[in-house]
Amino acid sequence: MRLGLAIALITVGFALPASGQAVSYLPILDHRDQPSLTLTSGFEHLVLSGRKSSDRTSSEPGAFADLAFGLPASDEGGEGILGLRIGTGPDEGTRLVAPYLAYRVFAGYDEWKTFFDIGAFARLLPVWGAGARLGVGVQYELSENAGLFVATGGSAAYGDGLQVGFDVGLGLQLRFGDPG
Repeated sequence: MRLGLAIALITVGFALPASGQAVSYLPILDHRDQPSLTLTSGFEHLVLSGRKSSDRTSSEPGAFADLAFGLPASDEGGEGILGLRIGTGPDEGTRLVAPYLAYRVFAGYDEWKTFFDIGAFARLLPVWGAGARLGVGVQYELSENAGLFVATGGSAAYGDGLQVGFDVGLGLQLRFGDPG
């Protein structure tokens, strides 16, 4: 009986290191501790309400592009993001310029992940204002260092009147370094 137990323990002892080595060949799709570069293009609808009651409310749809740099901010899958959104408006000469800071939290370890954004921005054009944005999205991991995502969000700001925006975009996240 003791001999059988000893043989079983030795067999398990040899099998464990082999199984650990086999796991190391699988791609690691958890991108914690990796800085990132994110490129996004999409559509934003901005509603502007003037400061005075005599100012008219305007609605400005337009395309945008984001360029952002992310740094790991926690061991739980969060990252701090510094970015710039630029875009075009419906009229000639109208454009969007808005630098922003955000915090993004990812959920999931597999190819498909969800995320939640919360951030602050300063809209410089077409009117100035400062505000907050909340967003959600889904990301598909192409590899250990790249992922495609779709995201949507809403924002509110105040400056040259009240500004409310809604956006949807498609993006690519490129990550650097070793995952995990």
